[in-house]
Amino acid sequence: MNELVRDAQDFNTLAEFLARRDVPRPDADALQKALGTPRADMVLLFGGSLPEGCRLAGQLWQAGLARKVMTIGGVGHTTAAFLERFESALPDGHSATEGECMKEYLQSAFGIPDEDLLVECASANCGENVRFALRILKEQNALPATAIVLHDSTMQRRIGATLDRWWPNDTTRFVHFAAYRARLEAGEGGLVFAPNRIWGLWQPEHYMSLLLSEIPRLRDDEQGYGPNGRDFIAHVDIPEEAEAAWQRLAERYDHLLRPRPNF
Repeated sequence: MNELVRDAQDFNTLAEFLARRDVPRPDADALQKALGTPRADMVLLFGGSLPEGCRLAGQLWQAGLARKVMTIGGVGHTTAAFLERFESALPDGHSATEGECMKEYLQSAFGIPDEDLLVECASANCGENVRFALRILKEQNALPATAIVLHDSTMQRRIGATLDRWWPNDTTRFVHFAAYRARLEAGEGGLVFAPNRIWGLWQPEHYMSLLLSEIPRLRDDEQGYGPNGRDFIAHVDIPEEAEAAWQRLAERYDHLLRPRPNF
């Protein structure tokens, strides 16, 4: 098998694991089965979800599938690239934080009123995203009983483990739905995205770096973020095929592995 073809398959294996989706699509029937209601109390929209995820959040609110939307995110390692992707949608400018930028887009594109929008814009990493959002919701007595969780496909698995670690038990029923699912394939000069309509998608190399760097973070060992390591997230079972794919890729793409200085 051609090495690039195998690499594409391995990256796609990581993507399928990381891009958690609890339902095939977040429609009323699926929400009824997953949450016991056809309409969620809230969409939790995490920074880094790309314009594609923000558009989906707006569509869910517009379709009456969620009562409110909370945008979550301050300034982190992907913020600059994230904000660049909104420039065409917000030509008059946007705020410097992910949470405020997403709010501005949702109000501009979907007309969501202030009373249906909550914003957290001080967090700088995944753990703070959850903890700071939780604090705001508690302060406003607005903890949802049901919520749709939207994040970047590379981060959906980890945000679930973060919620499991920090969110109060039995307060909220979640359904996870990764904002998009992209596939890589072998191109003439390397790996490229298969044809898609994903709005604001990362450059292939950045996307590969995000995928490759997630597996070490999810591990429950001394270096990982699980309970036996830094205790940032709940335990995550990583499938054998994902670990095997990561091992092969780490040898060939070690330059794409990001350091783990914080959460």
